[in-house]
Amino acid sequence: MRVSFWMLMGCHDPALVDPLEDVEPLILSLSTMDNPYNPLSALATVTASQDAVVTITASDGRLHHTTAPVSVRAEEPTEILVLGLRADRSWSLVAAGEGAESEAAAVSIGPLPAGYPTCTVAVDDGTEPLSDEVVCTNGRTPDGDLYYCMDRTGEIVWALPSAEGVYAFRVLSDGTLAILSPLSSRISFFTPAGEPIIFYTPSWFEGKTRFHHEWIDLHEVIEIMEGPWAGAVAILTASYEQPEGEAPSTRAPGIIVFDRQTGVVLWDWLILGESLTDGLAIDDTIDLSRGGLYSPQANIVHGNALLHRVEEGRDIFWMSLRHQDWIIKIDAETDAIRWRLGREGDFALVDDLDAAEPQLLSDDAWMYQQHAPEWTLQEGDRTALVLFDNGLRRPSEPKDAYSRVLGFIIDESTMTAAPTFTYGSTDPASSDHFFSEGVGDADRTPDGDRLHFVKGYGPDPFLAAVQYPGGSLSWKLVCPDQDDLYRLSVFPSLYEMTWRTE
Repeated sequence: MRVSFWMLMGCHDPALVDPLEDVEPLILSLSTMDNPYNPLSALATVTASQDAVVTITASDGRLHHTTAPVSVRAEEPTEILVLGLRADRSWSLVAAGEGAESEAAAVSIGPLPAGYPTCTVAVDDGTEPLSDEVVCTNGRTPDGDLYYCMDRTGEIVWALPSAEGVYAFRVLSDGTLAILSPLSSRISFFTPAGEPIIFYTPSWFEGKTRFHHEWIDLHEVIEIMEGPWAGAVAILTASYEQPEGEAPSTRAPGIIVFDRQTGVVLWDWLILGESLTDGLAIDDTIDLSRGGLYSPQANIVHGNALLHRVEEGRDIFWMSLRHQDWIIKIDAETDAIRWRLGREGDFALVDDLDAAEPQLLSDDAWMYQQHAPEWTLQEGDRTALVLFDNGLRRPSEPKDAYSRVLGFIIDESTMTAAPTFTYGSTDPASSDHFFSEGVGDADRTPDGDRLHFVKGYGPDPFLAAVQYPGGSLSWKLVCPDQDDLYRLSVFPSLYEMTWRTE
């Protein structure tokens, strides 16, 4: 571990200070050390002779990155996390504030460990200026999984290896990272620096919930941003329906909302209800014998995403049911399912919500085996959303399967829905054609004019950006050595990773 100490007087000339003011120049000292949890960052400690607001700038001679301002108390060492230190080069760190600067501290970052993901630019139309924006996803290495972020060129700029594996993830509003493991039934929390904080397994929740939750599902974690549960997290769980004397028959999702610091359960729900032997769901709008167009045996009700908001004082969840080809709305106060969005659901799919005589559309226009719905707009009874439409099976049974990124707007007052956006071609010869048998995500970018999405399964997984709502491809990053890119987050910079799209 390398530690360097530097000190420099403030740049004001003491001779110019009015002796009547008796103002002492600010003195800053800076020390640095390696971050054992994230190889592309450093931990810098700043000490100031007076109260001050300081930043740290890191430079390799070509790139220059500055941390967010941090308040420092006089004579109290303050640790600042410095991010985005690209691999295999030397960096110069300087602390600055109130007209003073420290001497530079040198930090050397070694090469990336062998087997880290390699992604290369396949398309870049140059319409977006180079910036500090990053895209983040989950990846695999010979030594295990990691959560990592890349810049527009595909260079890895942030990495958090996890021995328990990484699948779904979420950066919370205070910078804490929540990760769901594909190797064990657990949710783990990490500091912004990557240091483990605490983890929870299903055994923790035994006896604390209304319903039975066999295991923590790896597909989703969200932060509750409003209402009495604000600051808590919600996760998906799963349990089996097992009629007496029979083998487990139906795997079905649940929800647990809990305080991540204390583990106190605030609310829970299970689509199977209280009985795991009666063959019935918690709400009669869900028929546990119904299969979507693609429903593996024993997994016909497969939850893979959650959204939350408060409507008229009531906590509401949207849950994506992949194998039913539905998104459902859950009322947390009554446990009731308000509606089902998708083929054979409660909404009529039309061409235009505002047309004098809206025309019904073919069921092919719905989503199938979808992932990761995200709200883009809510006005009164209307909500706009985007999602990743996997399309393993569709009503028209096309010869060649295809995936899409879709947008819809729904009106709950008229129970109608209309498509608003499509990217992806049905023609295998088209450059816009892609197919992901599983996983996938689609997110708005901070400027709102683009959609990023990730295609996970199959040959040459990739991350891409399309103009929104125009739909033209502007950027594509191919990651041939990764076969399970599931989630995607887009951040304005590594120092704005708490930016949210919901």
